[in-house]
Amino acid sequence: MDVSPISTYAGYPAAHPAGCPDGADALVGLSFSNGRGGDSSNLRTLSLRSGDTLTMSWTGLADGCESPTGDALVAVSLVVYRTQQTHFDMFTDETLVDHVSWTANGAGQLVVQVPTMEDLGGGCFVQIDAVIGAPLVTVGPNGTYYSAVLRNDNGPDNLISAANFDTDCAVPQTPTTPVPPVTETPAPPTTEAPAPAPEVVETPTPEVVETPTTEAPAVEAVAAAATPTTVAPVTTVAPVETVAPATTAPIEVLGINVTRAQPVNGASSLPRTGVASGLLAAIGAALLGAGALVRRSGTKLENS
Repeated sequence: MDVSPISTYAGYPAAHPAGCPDGADALVGLSFSNGRGGDSSNLRTLSLRSGDTLTMSWTGLADGCESPTGDALVAVSLVVYRTQQTHFDMFTDETLVDHVSWTANGAGQLVVQVPTMEDLGGGCFVQIDAVIGAPLVTVGPNGTYYSAVLRNDNGPDNLISAANFDTDCAVPQTPTTPVPPVTETPAPPTTEAPAPAPEVVETPTPEVVETPTTEAPAVEAVAAAATPTTVAPVTTVAPVETVAPATTAPIEVLGINVTRAQPVNGASSLPRTGVASGLLAAIGAALLGAGALVRRSGTKLENS
Protein backbone atom coordinates (compact mmCIF):
# COMPACT_ATOMS: atom_id res chain seq x y z
CA MET A 1 0.00 0.00 0.00
CA ASP A 2 1.56 3.35 -1.11
CA VAL A 3 1.68 6.02 1.63
CA SER A 4 3.85 8.58 -0.15
CA PRO A 5 2.70 12.21 0.35
CA ILE A 6 0.09 13.24 -2.22
CA SER A 7 0.84 16.31 -4.33
CA THR A 8 -1.54 15.53 -7.23
CA TYR A 9 -4.99 16.26 -5.94
CA ALA A 10 -7.11 15.20 -8.87
CA GLY A 11 -9.18 12.15 -7.93
CA TYR A 12 -8.43 12.54 -4.20
CA PRO A 13 -9.39 10.63 -2.17
CA ALA A 14 -9.87 7.08 -3.27
CA ALA A 15 -13.02 5.38 -2.06
CA HIS A 16 -12.83 3.40 1.16
CA PRO A 17 -13.28 -0.37 1.02
CA ALA A 18 -16.92 -1.36 1.14
CA GLY A 19 -18.16 -1.29 4.71
CA CYS A 20 -15.14 0.65 6.13
CA PRO A 21 -16.46 3.72 8.03
CA ASP A 22 -15.10 7.32 7.70
CA GLY A 23 -12.87 9.25 10.07
CA ALA A 24 -12.36 8.17 13.67
CA ASP A 25 -14.90 5.36 13.30
CA ALA A 26 -12.36 3.42 11.22
CA LEU A 27 -10.30 2.79 14.38
CA VAL A 28 -11.16 0.96 17.58
CA GLY A 29 -9.83 2.06 21.00
CA LEU A 30 -8.31 5.36 19.76
CA SER A 31 -6.24 7.49 22.18
CA PHE A 32 -3.53 10.23 22.17
CA SER A 33 -0.85 11.08 24.78
CA ASN A 34 1.64 13.97 25.06
CA GLY A 35 4.41 12.08 26.89
CA ARG A 36 3.86 14.21 30.01
CA GLY A 37 0.97 12.21 31.46
CA GLY A 38 -1.76 13.80 29.34
CA ASP A 39 -4.16 11.51 27.47
CA SER A 40 -7.27 12.12 25.33
CA SER A 41 -9.31 10.51 22.58
CA ASN A 42 -9.36 13.87 20.77
CA LEU A 43 -6.30 15.89 19.74
CA ARG A 44 -8.13 19.17 20.30
CA THR A 45 -8.48 18.49 24.02
CA LEU A 46 -4.89 17.33 24.53
CA SER A 47 -2.29 19.76 25.88
CA LEU A 48 0.58 19.99 23.38
CA ARG A 49 3.72 22.14 23.21
CA SER A 50 7.09 22.18 21.44
CA GLY A 51 9.25 19.17 22.27
CA ASP A 52 6.39 16.90 23.34
CA THR A 53 6.36 13.31 22.12
CA LEU A 54 2.93 12.74 20.64
CA THR A 55 1.73 9.11 20.51
CA MET A 56 -1.38 7.95 18.65
CA SER A 57 -2.64 4.45 19.56
CA TRP A 58 -5.59 2.19 18.62
CA THR A 59 -6.47 -1.37 19.44
CA GLY A 60 -7.80 -2.47 16.04
CA LEU A 61 -9.49 -1.58 12.78
CA ALA A 62 -13.22 -1.41 12.36
CA ASP A 63 -15.09 -4.03 10.38
CA GLY A 64 -14.75 -3.52 6.65
CA CYS A 65 -11.32 -1.90 7.00
CA GLU A 66 -9.54 -5.31 6.95
CA SER A 67 -9.60 -8.11 4.40
CA PRO A 68 -11.12 -11.52 5.23
CA THR A 69 -7.59 -12.78 5.65
CA GLY A 70 -6.82 -10.00 8.21
CA ASP A 71 -4.83 -7.60 6.04
CA ALA A 72 -5.35 -3.88 6.50
CA LEU A 73 -7.27 -2.28 3.65
CA VAL A 74 -6.51 1.32 4.71
CA ALA A 75 -3.45 3.22 5.93
CA VAL A 76 -3.35 5.48 9.01
CA SER A 77 -1.11 8.58 9.14
CA LEU A 78 -0.05 11.19 11.72
CA VAL A 79 0.93 14.46 9.90
CA VAL A 80 2.59 17.73 11.07
CA TYR A 81 2.03 21.05 9.20
CA ARG A 82 3.44 24.54 9.51
CA THR A 83 0.66 27.17 9.60
CA GLN A 84 0.32 30.94 9.84
CA GLN A 85 -1.98 31.23 12.86
CA THR A 86 -3.12 29.37 15.95
CA HIS A 87 -6.41 28.28 14.39
CA PHE A 88 -7.36 26.47 11.21
CA ASP A 89 -8.08 28.71 8.23
CA MET A 90 -9.32 26.97 5.08
CA PHE A 91 -8.18 29.94 2.97
CA THR A 92 -4.56 29.67 4.13
CA ASP A 93 -2.18 26.98 2.88
CA GLU A 94 -0.56 24.62 5.40
CA THR A 95 2.71 22.97 4.36
CA LEU A 96 3.92 19.50 5.30
CA VAL A 97 6.73 19.30 7.88
CA ASP A 98 6.70 15.66 9.11
CA HIS A 99 4.57 12.50 8.92
CA VAL A 100 4.42 8.80 9.91
CA SER A 101 2.08 6.11 8.53
CA TRP A 102 0.83 2.64 9.53
CA THR A 103 -0.33 -0.01 7.07
CA ALA A 104 -0.61 -3.12 9.26
CA ASN A 105 -3.81 -4.63 10.49
CA GLY A 106 -4.94 -4.96 14.09
CA ALA A 107 -3.56 -2.72 16.83
CA GLY A 108 -1.25 0.06 15.87
CA GLN A 109 0.79 3.04 17.15
CA LEU A 110 2.28 6.19 15.55
CA VAL A 111 4.74 8.65 17.23
CA VAL A 112 5.89 12.17 16.18
CA GLN A 113 7.88 14.89 17.89
CA VAL A 114 6.07 18.18 18.27
CA PRO A 115 8.30 20.58 16.32
CA THR A 116 10.08 23.63 17.69
CA MET A 117 10.48 26.98 15.98
CA GLU A 118 13.80 25.75 14.60
CA ASP A 119 12.12 22.66 13.17
CA LEU A 120 9.57 24.90 11.46
CA GLY A 121 12.27 27.04 9.86
CA GLY A 122 11.37 30.04 11.97
CA GLY A 123 7.62 29.44 12.05
CA CYS A 124 5.60 29.68 15.24
CA PHE A 125 2.35 27.81 14.53
CA VAL A 126 1.60 24.09 14.08
CA GLN A 127 -1.27 21.88 13.00
CA ILE A 128 -1.24 18.11 13.57
CA ASP A 129 -3.71 15.84 11.71
CA ALA A 130 -4.53 12.16 12.29
CA VAL A 131 -5.96 10.84 8.99
CA ILE A 132 -7.01 7.78 7.00
CA GLY A 133 -4.76 7.24 4.00
CA ALA A 134 -1.56 8.97 2.83
CA PRO A 135 -0.66 12.57 3.90
CA LEU A 136 -1.31 15.65 1.71
CA VAL A 137 1.65 17.89 0.83
CA THR A 138 -0.55 21.00 1.04
CA VAL A 139 -3.74 21.47 2.96
CA GLY A 140 -5.55 24.55 1.73
CA PRO A 141 -6.79 26.34 -1.38
CA ASN A 142 -3.66 25.38 -3.38
CA GLY A 143 -3.95 21.71 -2.33
CA THR A 144 -7.03 19.98 -0.95
CA TYR A 145 -8.63 18.90 2.34
CA TYR A 146 -9.04 15.72 4.35
CA SER A 147 -12.63 16.67 5.23
CA ALA A 148 -15.41 15.98 2.73
CA VAL A 149 -17.27 19.03 4.00
CA LEU A 150 -14.38 21.35 3.06
CA ARG A 151 -13.88 19.60 -0.26
CA ASN A 152 -17.60 19.84 -0.86
CA ASP A 153 -17.85 16.44 -2.48
CA ASN A 154 -19.33 13.01 -1.86
CA GLY A 155 -16.00 11.32 -1.18
CA PRO A 156 -15.04 9.77 2.16
CA ASP A 157 -14.06 11.89 5.18
CA ASN A 158 -10.42 10.98 5.90
CA LEU A 159 -9.89 13.27 8.94
CA ILE A 160 -9.72 11.38 12.25
CA SER A 161 -8.68 14.25 14.59
CA ALA A 162 -6.68 17.50 14.48
CA ALA A 163 -5.11 20.20 16.71
CA ASN A 164 -3.76 23.73 16.14
CA PHE A 165 -1.38 25.50 18.55
CA ASP A 166 1.72 27.70 18.68
CA THR A 167 5.27 26.80 19.63
CA ASP A 168 5.79 30.06 21.60
CA CYS A 169 8.49 30.78 19.03
CA ALA A 170 11.11 29.40 21.42
CA VAL A 171 13.54 26.50 21.15
CA PRO A 172 13.88 24.42 24.34
CA GLN A 173 17.29 25.12 25.82
CA THR A 174 19.69 22.63 27.39
CA PRO A 175 19.39 22.84 31.17
CA THR A 176 22.37 24.56 32.73
CA THR A 177 23.61 24.90 36.27
CA PRO A 178 21.49 27.57 37.80
CA VAL A 179 23.35 30.69 38.76
CA PRO A 180 22.38 32.06 42.14
CA PRO A 181 20.55 35.30 41.76
CA VAL A 182 22.56 38.39 42.37
CA THR A 183 21.06 40.55 45.01
CA GLU A 184 21.49 44.10 44.02
CA THR A 185 21.73 46.64 46.75
CA PRO A 186 19.42 49.39 45.78
CA ALA A 187 21.19 52.66 45.37
CA PRO A 188 20.14 55.25 47.88
CA PRO A 189 17.73 57.69 46.40
CA THR A 190 19.44 60.69 44.99
CA THR A 191 18.34 63.82 46.66
CA GLU A 192 18.48 66.62 44.24
CA ALA A 193 19.55 69.90 45.67
CA PRO A 194 16.82 72.42 45.21
CA ALA A 195 17.54 74.93 42.52
CA PRO A 196 18.80 78.19 44.01
CA ALA A 197 16.16 80.78 44.25
CA PRO A 198 16.75 83.75 41.97
CA GLU A 199 18.50 86.57 43.76
CA VAL A 200 16.08 89.26 44.69
CA VAL A 201 17.52 92.74 44.31
CA GLU A 202 15.87 94.87 46.89
CA THR A 203 15.24 98.46 45.89
CA PRO A 204 16.14 100.59 48.89
CA THR A 205 13.17 102.32 50.31
CA PRO A 206 13.80 106.06 50.55
CA GLU A 207 14.20 107.12 54.13
CA VAL A 208 11.24 109.00 55.33
CA VAL A 209 12.27 111.98 57.38
CA GLU A 210 9.60 112.65 59.85
CA THR A 211 8.98 116.29 60.48
CA PRO A 212 8.55 116.68 64.18
CA THR A 213 5.10 117.73 64.95
CA THR A 214 4.89 120.60 67.38
CA GLU A 215 2.13 119.83 69.63
CA ALA A 216 -0.06 122.72 70.26
CA PRO A 217 -0.14 123.38 73.91
CA ALA A 218 -3.24 122.29 75.48
CA VAL A 219 -5.67 125.05 75.52
CA GLU A 220 -6.91 125.44 78.94
CA ALA A 221 -10.36 126.67 79.15
CA VAL A 222 -10.02 129.79 81.03
CA ALA A 223 -13.10 131.44 81.97
CA ALA A 224 -12.56 134.84 80.64
CA ALA A 225 -13.52 137.18 83.27
CA ALA A 226 -14.97 139.83 81.17
CA THR A 227 -14.45 143.16 82.71
CA PRO A 228 -17.76 144.79 82.56
CA THR A 229 -17.60 148.07 80.75
CA THR A 230 -19.51 150.68 82.56
CA VAL A 231 -21.23 152.88 80.11
CA ALA A 232 -22.30 156.10 81.58
CA PRO A 233 -25.87 156.84 80.86
CA VAL A 234 -26.28 159.50 78.23
CA THR A 235 -28.15 162.48 79.47
CA THR A 236 -30.43 163.80 76.87
CA VAL A 237 -29.78 167.49 76.44
CA ALA A 238 -32.62 169.56 75.37
CA PRO A 239 -32.00 171.11 72.02
CA VAL A 240 -30.54 174.56 72.23
CA GLU A 241 -32.12 177.21 70.21
CA THR A 242 -29.77 178.36 67.54
CA VAL A 243 -28.82 181.92 68.00
CA ALA A 244 -27.59 183.86 65.06
CA PRO A 245 -23.88 184.37 65.35
CA ALA A 246 -22.87 187.72 66.67
CA THR A 247 -20.05 189.76 65.42
CA THR A 248 -19.06 190.93 68.83
CA ALA A 249 -16.34 189.51 71.03
CA PRO A 250 -17.20 186.41 73.03
CA ILE A 251 -18.35 186.60 76.64
CA GLU A 252 -17.33 183.83 79.00
CA VAL A 253 -20.22 182.49 81.03
CA LEU A 254 -19.40 179.86 83.66
CA GLY A 255 -16.21 178.90 81.81
CA ILE A 256 -17.92 178.64 78.44
CA ASN A 257 -17.44 181.16 75.75
CA VAL A 258 -20.74 182.66 74.77
CA THR A 259 -20.98 184.94 71.84
CA ARG A 260 -23.14 187.90 72.48
CA ALA A 261 -25.27 189.03 69.70
CA GLN A 262 -24.65 192.50 68.35
CA PRO A 263 -27.54 194.74 67.66
CA VAL A 264 -28.57 194.86 64.12
CA ASN A 265 -29.54 198.10 62.44
CA GLY A 266 -29.31 200.10 65.68
CA ALA A 267 -31.55 197.70 67.53
CA SER A 268 -31.07 197.01 71.18
CA SER A 269 -28.66 194.33 72.27
CA LEU A 270 -31.44 191.93 73.31
CA PRO A 271 -33.90 190.31 70.99
CA ARG A 272 -37.23 191.87 70.68
CA THR A 273 -38.83 189.17 72.73
CA GLY A 274 -36.01 189.35 75.18
CA VAL A 275 -34.05 186.59 76.82
CA ALA A 276 -34.66 186.03 80.47
CA SER A 277 -31.69 185.84 82.67
CA GLY A 278 -33.12 182.64 84.04
CA LEU A 279 -32.79 181.05 80.62
CA LEU A 280 -29.17 181.92 80.43
CA ALA A 281 -28.65 180.43 83.85
CA ALA A 282 -30.35 177.19 82.74
CA ILE A 283 -28.20 176.97 79.66
CA GLY A 284 -25.11 177.47 81.70
CA ALA A 285 -26.11 174.77 84.14
CA ALA A 286 -26.79 172.39 81.32
CA LEU A 287 -23.48 173.03 79.71
CA LEU A 288 -21.75 172.59 83.06
CA GLY A 289 -23.44 169.22 83.55
CA ALA A 290 -22.44 168.12 80.08
CA GLY A 291 -18.83 169.08 80.76
CA ALA A 292 -18.82 167.04 83.94
CA LEU A 293 -20.17 164.00 82.05
CA VAL A 294 -17.52 164.28 79.40
CA ARG A 295 -14.79 164.46 81.97
CA ARG A 296 -16.02 161.26 83.63
CA SER A 297 -15.88 159.30 80.39
CA GLY A 298 -12.44 160.60 79.54
CA THR A 299 -13.65 162.46 76.51
CA LYS A 300 -12.70 166.11 75.96
CA LEU A 301 -15.54 168.18 74.75
CA GLU A 302 -14.62 171.11 72.65
CA ASN A 303 -17.03 173.83 71.75
CA SER A 304 -16.61 176.43 69.08
